[in-house]
Amino acid sequence: MDRTKAAAIVNDFFADMNPSLWNGSTSMPKSFDDRAWQYPLADDVNLEITFVYNEEDGWCHYCDLVYQSDDSSFDMLSGYGIDSILNVTDTVMDLCRDY
Repeated sequence: MDRTKAAAIVNDFFADMNPSLWNGSTSMPKSFDDRAWQYPLADDVNLEITFVYNEEDGWCHYCDLVYQSDDSSFDMLSGYGIDSILNVTDTVMDLCRDY
């Protein structure tokens, strides 16, 4: 996957899930959505991006490669930040080099 394609996917993700680019430090806006979001990459493979909060690290993002047939994950990377299109794009690029 090239950077242009990864950036386009991540821009779509942010438009749906965090359009205000909320950084997690103030009150959560109604437009923020932490449900799993999927994008089809290849036959039977989706890219899934999710925002996750944990007590130790705060908000971060997770990118998974999942099989469409059963939603099982077979590769995953995470990164810090939920308001940086660049950070999420870098994670997607690292995970999806072969797609």
